[in-house]
Amino acid sequence: MAGLLMAVSILLFMAITPGLEGEIGVKATSRGLQEQIGHACGGLACIEVYYDTAYATCKSVNGTHLPAFTNCCVLRSCMPHAYGCILHLNNGGEKSCGF
Repeated sequence: MAGLLMAVSILLFMAITPGLEGEIGVKATSRGLQEQIGHACGGLACIEVYYDTAYATCKSVNGTHLPAFTNCCVLRSCMPHAYGCILHLNNGGEKSCGF
């Protein structure tokens, strides 16, 4: 099973087509699927634009380092009362969530 997961991860990684800075494609990350939160909470659907996120911060939790949510929709679905959130990308960039 672990070998199959590794093979699928490698295939997904090879299929990545970078777009915007920090964006890395659909349902795949350069650090591994298990290290980033990529599925919306509460059964919500989110856009399939994923960022290579190191961690997130939000003013509502005093800048505490949060898990690496792959986009702002996923972060919002899992933390609906959060505000002032920023995704901190592995390339040193930032993506402001606008809430």
